Amino acid sequence: MNNTILCQKFIKSKTTAQEDIGTVISQYLPTENVLIRKCSSDNCFFCTLFPKRTHTDLHVLPDPTKGPDDKYVSLEECVGKETTDDHPQVRDFIVCQECRKRRVVYCSHKMSAAQKTQLARLQDLEVYTCGSSLFPSFHPLHGEVFVREALVCNMEIETSYYSAVTKKFQKICFFCGDTDILGAEDEPILSLLKQYSIVRPICRGCLEQGKKPATRNNTRFLPSG
Repeated sequence: MNNTILCQKFIKSKTTAQEDIGTVISQYLPTENVLIRKCSSDNCFFCTLFPKRTHTDLHVLPDPTKGPDDKYVSLEECVGKETTDDHPQVRDFIVCQECRKRRVVYCSHKMSAAQKTQLARLQDLEVYTCGSSLFPSFHPLHGEVFVREALVCNMEIETSYYSAVTKKFQKICFFCGDTDILGAEDEPILSLLKQYSIVRPICRGCLEQGKKPATRNNTRFLPSG
């Protein structure tokens, strides 16, 4: 994790009892992974874990870790152990020259300036199409900087485009990739946001074609309090 923050220090300085902690985190730490641990105060507004826990009881959420068989080991096996963030992360995107959709570019480490330059040159050449690899097999970056090759042009935008923590992209239509999308105050987005914690962006054109906004996490079924 990039930041380990004790509630007593962060919450006291940044929030009031009426503010939503998720809103505060997204405002002050938009590009960070955040771990909030329970503080030692008995009357902390946000610390509602029971039974009471101490800092030593809590572990940082481990990174996904593969075993000798190249399969990911269970969470129980990783908790409390030192893990490394060496699995592919979202680093950038590239546009398909045929469908014009943005496809996510992955790399297990932060891309260097030279790697970013090579990716930019590839984009300028407009040779990438959905389903193809970014670089040929003989290229030094083949397999290191890559896209998902199982994609085809009629597929929606990858969910990792919206959920990436290493990179924040412009919101685009989940179905066609258009940047002119409905706002949170527009229907049916406004109504759906009252029921779901995640509502994927949609443009008016796709909506008029009969497509419905993609949603996740129905809040009606989440436990309250």
